[in-house]
Amino acid sequence: MRRLFTVISITILGWMFTVTSITARGNDKQSFKQPKAKTGSNLKSGSPWFKGAFDEQWRLQTTLPGNPPLYTVKLVSRDVAWIVGDLQTDIYRTVDGGQTWIQKSRITTNPNHVPVTLAAIDSSTAFVGTASHTTNAAIYRTTDGGQSWQLAYLPPLPSHSYWNWIHFFDTQSGIAECDQGIPGQHFYVVKTSDGGNSWTPIANQPTGNVNEYGVQNCGYFYDNLHGWFGTAPSTVGGRVFRTTDGGDTWTGFGSGNTGFVDAVTFISPLAGIRVSSISPYLTRSTDGGQNWAAVSNLPVTNIQRMLAATSISTSHNSQFWVYGEADSTFTPFILTSIDSGATWQEQTIASLSGNSVFNMSALTFGTANDSVQAFAVAAHLTIYTGGQILNYRQPAGVVTGVQEEKPMLPREYTLYQNYPNPFNPSTTIRFSLIKTTRVKLTVHNTLGQQIAVLAYDNFNAGDHEVVWSPTGLPGGVFYCRLQAGSFVEARKMILLK
Repeated sequence: MRRLFTVISITILGWMFTVTSITARGNDKQSFKQPKAKTGSNLKSGSPWFKGAFDEQWRLQTTLPGNPPLYTVKLVSRDVAWIVGDLQTDIYRTVDGGQTWIQKSRITTNPNHVPVTLAAIDSSTAFVGTASHTTNAAIYRTTDGGQSWQLAYLPPLPSHSYWNWIHFFDTQSGIAECDQGIPGQHFYVVKTSDGGNSWTPIANQPTGNVNEYGVQNCGYFYDNLHGWFGTAPSTVGGRVFRTTDGGDTWTGFGSGNTGFVDAVTFISPLAGIRVSSISPYLTRSTDGGQNWAAVSNLPVTNIQRMLAATSISTSHNSQFWVYGEADSTFTPFILTSIDSGATWQEQTIASLSGNSVFNMSALTFGTANDSVQAFAVAAHLTIYTGGQILNYRQPAGVVTGVQEEKPMLPREYTLYQNYPNPFNPSTTIRFSLIKTTRVKLTVHNTLGQQIAVLAYDNFNAGDHEVVWSPTGLPGGVFYCRLQAGSFVEARKMILLK
């Protein structure tokens, strides 16, 4: 896919305002095709078809400019997700379900800190864990949607340390695991209870075997108590560590494999799977990770490796997905299971052009949590390239057949708070329409004077957003006003100078 940029300059009362939109548009038959915005529109038009369409394919949603290798994706909601690549500038976020991915600010100027893992709380707050070969690794945090990053935690560890995974239970409580840089030393697990402002090592650190170390993004929590993380080869092979008390204590169990535990995920405190790049590629546990059994009779033969997995679990639906490659050509495949991993079916996946999926993230949404949104990100195993983002949408628990389109339109008119706020130099304004409506979106000063018209046209039902980048304005308070038919709402915005 390619990105089309539309820049509109509006001069009102002697001030110049620039409005920029980015619209993702498919250029191959496996891409989602978004409706073209009206000529002169400054909006990324939310597509009702995109918001509600379902089928069983993992589609190539976009390839990012420059083809950066992508290693971590985290879904926060139906519309919000974050991605981390292998450079300090490879941080991306979407707030429209993946229609557009915006590159965020560089996390640090420290050349020794390379981003390797990610946790996200919402569209504003996210954490990035780094690795370092020359100093101790760090955790960085943003609270303004990636516009800026601050050092959140620098542990007292030696060089060659590596943050493998970070997880937040809610907006305040989180946990993270780091390798100390010396195989065979204990793993380093820390927790926070104040939103990441401070981190404290747990008292009883899990101990590694000789040459055992953690695996990037191989940590998973089912709830606030039950969690697991996988390790890479030691004298007894990779293991799965389990906690049943929220991460205060951990116990290691053999994974039934002498190689990496590349990914581990659970749909209950007892039922889980793990995948590996070495046979047996897929094993399952029914006792919380204490024992693992190889899964046989898979619909794909001549498997070469499995690299990623994800899952969803609700009161009425649970589902696994795994990514792997088969045959001498390393043909990609994705399998899914809705019976706790006992049986599996294959799903269609777009061509990856020689790249491999390294990470997957899925969640449920809808009034009954009966729909699935999922992303997968890709990179090449041997050369520095990738950039592919796969998307999957499906009613939860459905693994075969093409589903009828079910548009999921907003239920009420809404003008959302702009983000970031306060802002400089730009901010995003988002609104939702329940039906095709004549819209007027304007900006006013504290005297009520209109200083900019950002939109004045008919727009379809769905979600829309605009990026406002004022120039020549003093810092201060401004108001964004949305009029959609008889609906009127305003939001306070603060421009920093």
